[in-house]
Amino acid sequence: INGINGINGGINGINGGINGINGGITGEEMLEAKLLWLKDAQSSLQSKKNFTNLQRQLNLFVDDNGLFRCRGRIDNAELPYDSKYPILLSKTKFTELVVLKSHKDVMHRGVKETLNHIRQEYWITQPRNFIKRILSKCPTCRYYEGQNYDYPEAGPLPKERVSYDNAFSHVGIDYAGPVHVTNIYDSDGSTYKAWIAIITCASSRAVYLDLATDCSGPACVNILKRYTNIFGCPKTVISDNGTNFISSDVQDFMTSKGVIWKFNIESSPWTGGFFERVVKMVKRCLRKVLRKAILNFNDVVTLLKEIQCILNNRPLTYLYSDEVNEILTPNKLLYGRNIVNEVQLPDSETENLEPSEQLSRVRELVDHFWTLWQNEYLLELREHQRRKKSNSSLHANKGDVVLIKDERLKRSQWRLGRVKKLIRSKDFKIRAAEVNVITNGKLQTLKRPVSKLYPVEFEEQRDQKDKSQIKFTSDEDTITFLCFGGV
Repeated sequence: INGINGINGGINGINGGINGINGGITGEEMLEAKLLWLKDAQSSLQSKKNFTNLQRQLNLFVDDNGLFRCRGRIDNAELPYDSKYPILLSKTKFTELVVLKSHKDVMHRGVKETLNHIRQEYWITQPRNFIKRILSKCPTCRYYEGQNYDYPEAGPLPKERVSYDNAFSHVGIDYAGPVHVTNIYDSDGSTYKAWIAIITCASSRAVYLDLATDCSGPACVNILKRYTNIFGCPKTVISDNGTNFISSDVQDFMTSKGVIWKFNIESSPWTGGFFERVVKMVKRCLRKVLRKAILNFNDVVTLLKEIQCILNNRPLTYLYSDEVNEILTPNKLLYGRNIVNEVQLPDSETENLEPSEQLSRVRELVDHFWTLWQNEYLLELREHQRRKKSNSSLHANKGDVVLIKDERLKRSQWRLGRVKKLIRSKDFKIRAAEVNVITNGKLQTLKRPVSKLYPVEFEEQRDQKDKSQIKFTSDEDTITFLCFGGV
C-alpha cells in the first residue's frame, strides 16, 4: 500500500507540483491505494468456475466501491460494517500479505488468532490450511519455534566396518575425560588432569586404552607411537575435530607413516558411532570402579589396561545357551583366544606340539573366528537400527538462512548463518552443510549436520519476496510494482 502511495504521490507531484511528492501520506490516499489493491485482488473472481456457487453460498453483493462483500445473518448485530460484511479475497499474493500483516498484528500467534483477526475485515474461503502454509514461512516464528532440517536414514555401513582385514587396520580414536590423578613423586596431595585415549578397531571392535598427560598434539603423538609399536600402523584413522587431532604434530607424524586421517563433521558424534559406543562403555566401567577415588597416574594406566582386557573379551554376538567355546570376542579375532589373568591348565592337544605347529593352530583358530565374524556378526549388522521417525519434511538448500543449534546456549542465543554449500555423503544424501557465520566481525565457515540447522528463511522465499512482480490494472493504464515489504 505504501508503494502504491508512492506511485500515486509521484503522479500527483507531476500534476500538482513538487509539494505533491514531499507532502506526507494522507488517510484518503491510504484508502485509495488499499482500494486499488482490493480491486486487483478481486479482478479474477468472476472468471472462476465456482464463482456462481460462491455467490450463492456467501450471498455476495457489490458495495459502493465496486468490491464483493459477503452477507451473513448478523445484519442486526452491533458490529463494524467490515465485520458484518467482510470483503471476499481469493488466494492471491495480496491475500498472503494480508495474512502476514494480521499475523504480525496479533503478535505472531497461531492460525486461530490470525484467522479471527482477518475475519474482522476479510473473508477467505477454506482459510486454515492456507493460513497455516503462510505462517510456516514467517521468519520470526521460525526463529523461535521452527523445526530443524530432516536428517536422512542411516546409509550402508562403510567398507571398513564390513570388510575382512587385519585387526586395527581401520580405527577410530577419541578422548574421554578429564580424570584427576595425583603426582606419584609429590606427597602434597595435589592433582592434575589427564585424558583417556580410546582407539577402536572398526571391524573386530577391539579396543586399545592409554592415558594422555594433556590434550596437546605432542601428548597425542606419544599415544600413537605406543599404539603403533604394539599393533602397527593403521591404514585409516577416523576422529572428531579435536584440537589435539588436527594439530600439525599429529598430522605430520601420521602422514609420515602413510596413514589416511579422516575427520567427522563437527558437532555430529553419532557419525563416529563405532568408537563413541566404546567410549561410553569405558566411562561406565570407570564410574563404577573409581566412584570418587583419585588415583595416581600409574594406577590409572593399570586400571585402563584391565578395562581394555575386559572389553576385548566381551561377546560380539548373541549368546545362545548351548554355546560355550564358540563365543566370538575381539581377543579371539586378535589372538585366537581370550586373554585371562590367571594360570590355566595346559591344553593336552597343543602341549606337545612343535612351535611351528602351534603357530599353525593359532592361525587356524584366528581364521575360524573371522569366519564366525562373517557368518554371525556381519549378518546381525545387516538389520538397520530403528530411529525415531522425524516429524520434519524440510530439506536444506544453498542460500537458506539458518539458526545453528548449540546445546550450551538458549535458542535465542544461537548464531545465524547462511548455507554456503551442501555436503553429500557416499550414498549421495545430504547430511551436512557448510554454513557462513560472522564471528567477531569476520566471515567464518562452519560444517554442521543438517539436523542441527533450523531454517529461518529459505532462499526461494527470499528471492520471491525481493523479486516478485505484482501487476495492478487501473482504468487508465497498467502499473508494475516491485514488492519489498508488507501490506
